[in-house]
Amino acid sequence: MDRGFLVGSAGVAAYGGSPISLEAAESLRERGIEFASHVSQPLTAELAAQADHLVTMTNGHRNSILEAWPDAASRVRLLDVNGADIDDPIGGSSTVYAECCQAIQSHLQQLIEELLDNSPS
Repeated sequence: MDRGFLVGSAGVAAYGGSPISLEAAESLRERGIEFASHVSQPLTAELAAQADHLVTMTNGHRNSILEAWPDAASRVRLLDVNGADIDDPIGGSSTVYAECCQAIQSHLQQLIEELLDNSPS
């Protein structure tokens, strides 16, 4: 049986319909990551309920989700398996965005391996 993931993106304080920033686009383009159709969307009760995993970049994001949907506690986790925040690069330079993108890629690889190891075959 094939295993895989359906991944979405939503922000705890995002406005819907905003395009990706130029700096984020540059970092993604440099890594060959497709993003053309991406626009921001807020995390809604419906999206939260549909998710098997709610992965956040910061403890603040995690706490916001837990305040809004306490029943989701078992599905909310930080991207950094050690519990450290990954700072939002918004307003930063291209270098700050590139460093954030690298951190996300590194932590995602660890998370994917963990999820695959713990998923039913």
